[in-house]
Amino acid sequence: MKEVCSYLIPELIRYCEKQKLSGVHFLFLNKEESETLSEYGFVTRLSHQYHWINPGYSNFEDYLQAMKSKKRMQIKREREIVKSYGFEIKVLEGNEISKSDMNSIWSFYSDTHSRKWGSAYLNRKFFDSSFETFLDRIVLVLAYREGKAIAGTFNLRKGEFLYGRYWGCLEYYPHLHFECCFYQLIEYAIREKIKVFEAGAQGEHKFVRGFPAMPTYSSHLIFHSGARNAIERFLKEERSHMQEMIQETNEHSPLKRVYTNGLFVNEVLNLRPTDQESYES
Repeated sequence: MKEVCSYLIPELIRYCEKQKLSGVHFLFLNKEESETLSEYGFVTRLSHQYHWINPGYSNFEDYLQAMKSKKRMQIKREREIVKSYGFEIKVLEGNEISKSDMNSIWSFYSDTHSRKWGSAYLNRKFFDSSFETFLDRIVLVLAYREGKAIAGTFNLRKGEFLYGRYWGCLEYYPHLHFECCFYQLIEYAIREKIKVFEAGAQGEHKFVRGFPAMPTYSSHLIFHSGARNAIERFLKEERSHMQEMIQETNEHSPLKRVYTNGLFVNEVLNLRPTDQESYES
């Protein structure tokens, strides 16, 4: 990382200054990357997301046993309700995925964004090219009724990390969202020995299902000295408040033990897929 930055960052800064741009911004870094960028004048912004951490579960029941009893029973009830619908739910990856499956995902995505939840920023070409160019990274969860896919999620895998991206459905069924977005993928992550499942931004509904608040990092370089000084002061104060918020939030976790301060999580937070293997693949 340091060697790459020694070549890349000075040239990037020179280019941006020449183009009279206001600044340079890197999002979703790990802690080590943000610390490296600070050597070039970048200031770190600390935020958080809710991530599922795998301390070495053997099966889904292990995960349930890690939860406090009230939330454990809630999850079991939700899964029983979904089971009563009689749907066939499949987790598909790589060559198991057909063009028809991707067509279903596109229909879910476009239907979701045609409603009140905002405009679609991805088009059909994105899903088609994903199928053609990095099928080995795609993980789908599809719910079928009488052989027809009616709901599903589009997810990406990189090594020991799983990223939940898009959910959609053609018909609403209570708790089906949790089954497809969380529980099926937690089962998959346990089977595949995935260390971290990042299910997307926002969502306290993730926290109550065993996704602790985890720090996320971004780095920012502002060229205007007045603006830079003001932003640096704000971010310094914000970091202090954010650290307290993450700690206080996790004190109320439904998990009996939250893996946010141990060696395991320190390893996880620095195990982003941005090492040499990432540059080559």
